[in-house]
Amino acid sequence: IKDAAVENAIDAIAIADLEGNLTYINTALSNLWGYKKEEALGKPASAFWENSSMFEVIKDALFKTGSWSGDLVGKKKDGTKFDFHLVISLIKDAAGKALCLHGSHLDITERKKMERKLLEALFRAEQSDKLKDAFLENLSPDYHQPILFGPHSECRRWRPGFRRPLLPQKPLRLPSPAPYKGRPKPRQPAQNS
Repeated sequence: IKDAAVENAIDAIAIADLEGNLTYINTALSNLWGYKKEEALGKPASAFWENSSMFEVIKDALFKTGSWSGDLVGKKKDGTKFDFHLVISLIKDAAGKALCLHGSHLDITERKKMERKLLEALFRAEQSDKLKDAFLENLSPDYHQPILFGPHSECRRWRPGFRRPLLPQKPLRLPSPAPYKGRPKPRQPAQNS
């Protein structure tokens, strides 16, 4: 039952010897990487990574802490690259002797694309904010003065050292609405008799 569960798991699972050479891959891993089992077995797992030198870092962490997890870039058989999350553990026997490495792979390509889009949007927003700040810095000092609302809804902008507003002091007058002359009257509710 255990063998069938691992073989048919949705997670891409690999087992490697202590040097990182693959001794087992399940169907999900074969589908993820695009390699048949016979093509992958016996090869170093890091041969399928973009940065194969990461294996030494991972191996050091495994022998110190017993596990490692992180994001890597993989190379499929057809040459395309994809992002995946690797969780790898050092498997030991009852006496504590290291036997092999067990890794679980998760394709995170779509998540990474979304993260990149969010970072690009954040960068554009920051650039826009900087442009806005530069624009406001280059405006005349009058622009930064408060706008005062006075009687009759008039709007005045005061400059320091001046006693008169920059805008005329006449109140703003809106035209009154025209009577219903020439326009249809609003409907009245029907009277019940």
